[in-house]
Amino acid sequence: MPCPNPRAQQAAPLHGIACLPCPARRRSKRAPGGNRESLHEMGPDKPSRRSIRLPGYDYSRAGAYFATVCIRHRAPVLAEMTDGLMGPSRIGSIVQAVWNELPDRFSGIELDCFVLMPNHVHGVVTLVGAGLALPELAGAASSPPTFADVVRAFKSISAIRTNRFLGRTGPLWQRGYFEHIIRHEDALQRIREYVADNPLRWNSDPENPTRTGASSNRKAEPWEV
Repeated sequence: MPCPNPRAQQAAPLHGIACLPCPARRRSKRAPGGNRESLHEMGPDKPSRRSIRLPGYDYSRAGAYFATVCIRHRAPVLAEMTDGLMGPSRIGSIVQAVWNELPDRFSGIELDCFVLMPNHVHGVVTLVGAGLALPELAGAASSPPTFADVVRAFKSISAIRTNRFLGRTGPLWQRGYFEHIIRHEDALQRIREYVADNPLRWNSDPENPTRTGASSNRKAEPWEV
């Protein structure tokens, strides 16, 4: 069956992975306490996770940030669960390498936890205040990068390398991503545990299109505590 999103038909499929149904467009809604929750970017092929983006917040401020980035149409091309262990695919290895190289591009960041799931990644980045070291100006630095700059570079570079490996063109990732500002050490530790344990929960993961064991009594995510 062709993908219901006409724009998706313009790009080659990912290495034999069939196009999955696109999530429906969703309206932003008012969260408890009056904060407005919305997708970082909205559209028919964008993630169903919501991003709580603080109006007026300086996302270049030093601190720890958590992100979830999803593959376009939830295609399970990054990793596979085998004998209870999550192992990377060739594409997943490319994505992991790009993540590991981010501090070479952004001298003002430190990488924390990271996990490859079949159709998305979770990761934590700490901004420590330095700028972007440009390749043509070794040792020079521009203004401090924002968290969005880091995620944008991660998505762009990994997509370029993946397309080169597959001999294709077109997007790899969905537009937008889920993000969360980590405000204290306890929250950081909860998110680290969540990331480390994520592969064990793949069968019931909301991003798993064939998930089992879903319950109406949903446990709060660590950033909701």
